[in-house]
Amino acid sequence: MSGFSGLYIGLSALQSQQIVQETVAQNIANVNTEGYSRRVARLAPIASPPVAQGIQTGMGVEITDVRRSASLMLNQQIQEEKGVQAYWDATAKGMVRVEGLFQEPGDNGIAALMNEFWSSWQDLSLDPSSTGARTNVQQRAQLLADTLRRTHSGILDFTTGLDVDLRVQVDRVNVLATEIAGLNKQITKSLASGVTPNDLWDRRDMLLEELSTLSHAQTAENADGSTMVFLEGHMLVGSQGSIPLETQIDGNGNLQPMWSDDGTIAAVSSGEMGATRGLRDWALNEIMPKINDIATELIDAVNALHNSGFTLDNNPGGDFFSGTDAHDINLSALVASDLNAIVTAAGPDTPGDGSIALQMADLQDQERPALGDSIIGAYATMSALLGLNVQQSETMAGNQEALVGFLAGQRDSLAGVSLDEEGVTMIGAQRAYEAAARVITVVDEMLDQLINRTGMVGR
Repeated sequence: MSGFSGLYIGLSALQSQQIVQETVAQNIANVNTEGYSRRVARLAPIASPPVAQGIQTGMGVEITDVRRSASLMLNQQIQEEKGVQAYWDATAKGMVRVEGLFQEPGDNGIAALMNEFWSSWQDLSLDPSSTGARTNVQQRAQLLADTLRRTHSGILDFTTGLDVDLRVQVDRVNVLATEIAGLNKQITKSLASGVTPNDLWDRRDMLLEELSTLSHAQTAENADGSTMVFLEGHMLVGSQGSIPLETQIDGNGNLQPMWSDDGTIAAVSSGEMGATRGLRDWALNEIMPKINDIATELIDAVNALHNSGFTLDNNPGGDFFSGTDAHDINLSALVASDLNAIVTAAGPDTPGDGSIALQMADLQDQERPALGDSIIGAYATMSALLGLNVQQSETMAGNQEALVGFLAGQRDSLAGVSLDEEGVTMIGAQRAYEAAARVITVVDEMLDQLINRTGMVGR
């Protein structure tokens, strides 16, 4: 071994510890950078060449790689659970908005307005000729009809807004997929040239995590470092790039995310997209039909009874309500314009008869076969189920938040930057650098003694 080998060993130590210090500095500089994974400089002894005989002291140290501290499996698990969390968060918020449209329980809710409507008929039955009682019936009926229409309109506006959200989410998925496909190309090129693309990996992980909050994204790592991405089993990002989603109206008139390559509906069941479509279908197929059925039964029951009696002017009764369901329920034009057109008597020439008004008040307790309950009972059941749906979604959202928080803590312990740990590493690298410098100084002194201070006899 050469007498200069000690210098080379010391030099390798200086260079290696300098890279360790630079890695620590990079970590500290990005301690608050979102998505950044802690970098670790990996040291390894330089392999000595084979020799036939003699003692091998080594060739020094080298940096084999500067690699981020991350777990692919943990990242995939977080992506999976974040998609579920995003689904329940969006579902809970959407259901709370629908629940708010009904204003239950409260003085302005439909249940309270129904009770006031039936009570106004009860009061009118006691004094059929009272203008005040008739005005109360008219006003309570108008307020109930207005509230039913407004609730129906609010549900429609809610679903229309969800369609807008779905378009925005599809556009965002396409943007993320395009960027992930571009990063795949950069990563494969970097790895092929021997460069570790830590920053590119971090960026791709952030995009995959965001993509998972939009829909159920599954990933598969290729040997060349690229990542394939699937949404519910359909490829979104592959080796040839990304396959964009589109939005189209299906046969039922609903907006759907569609695959551009085969025209099939994208089966999104998780993430914000899954929640958006699920909320829309829930509002249109569950909530809307129930409120329409209740309004229809209210119209039919009241009109049937109102048509059977006589007005204060001794005329046969007509329809009390107009419309067919919650979207167009209103007072009939005649009742809205003439208080005397409100029917109270069962027969002609009986202005003091309030039997029809009393029967109107009794409608609140009569079971309607189409509803399987009374009108007010069916509405109470619907309100209770809506409240249970909200409670369930909020509970699930809370549970998922706790789970994601736990997994994020596990990832932070692995990939997060700890200033205390970086400080210890920095001090260790500094001391190693100082020791390596001292080794070079000592070797230099030894060589000086050997070169300049030997062989001087006879001068």
